[in-house]
Amino acid sequence: MAPEGSINDLTQETRRGVLGDQMSTLLPAMCIAFAAFCVWLTVRIINRRERWAMSVARITVAVGLFLVLFVMHYWPLMRIVISKTLQVN
Repeated sequence: MAPEGSINDLTQETRRGVLGDQMSTLLPAMCIAFAAFCVWLTVRIINRRERWAMSVARITVAVGLFLVLFVMHYWPLMRIVISKTLQVN
């Protein structure tokens, strides 16, 4: 049997997610909305060749790339902080 506060307990606690049940509903909805926005923007660029749509697409890619790189850089630190937080409680 694993001791109290082991990694197995941490896995069980984090399986639901750190942000709770509300985020498990909100995050997929935000992903679907972002995908719909990207499809709409792509149609605007391809069908109408609008300049503002190309600028918005560049900004969207830049912000998305920044967020991905930010999360990749700080993910190990976030995992340590989350695990310490869960072990204290």
